[in-house]
Amino acid sequence: MPELDSTDIRILRMLQTEGRMPLTKLSGFLNIPHTTVRDRIRRMEEAGVIDGYETVINLAKVGFHVLAFVMVTVDQRVDIAKAVEALMDMDEVSETYLPTGDIDILVRISARDVAHLRHILYQKFNSIPGLIRTNTVIVLDSQSKPTQLPLANLEPDR
Repeated sequence: MPELDSTDIRILRMLQTEGRMPLTKLSGFLNIPHTTVRDRIRRMEEAGVIDGYETVINLAKVGFHVLAFVMVTVDQRVDIAKAVEALMDMDEVSETYLPTGDIDILVRISARDVAHLRHILYQKFNSIPGLIRTNTVIVLDSQSKPTQLPLANLEPDR
């Protein structure tokens, strides 16, 4: 990991809050030249510290009203990476995790309704070789906040 100084951390804090902020506005808030901000952002992108930028979509507003997590058990003779790849190829799957415990893969699914979820589970999941069992949890309500790192923990000691 590249060494981040306090200026890098200040830039990252601002980008976590408002990723679309123009460089001139960002440099004004931080009171540093916009060329410095541009160069530091580019360096952090090239080093993989900044991994990308994304648009957050309200799924319910575009017709996906059911959020579910599926706990998947996989036959241990099957390549789990191939199972994950097949799951990630599904449009409705947004995330997969390889957790500890009794399950092999935790999958986040967005579906239009319960009938759509049933189709995903019974048709799409069943087409993946090596999936032994699933346990599905439908989310009734959720609270979230933008993913932000506790950047204060990265600041050099003063």
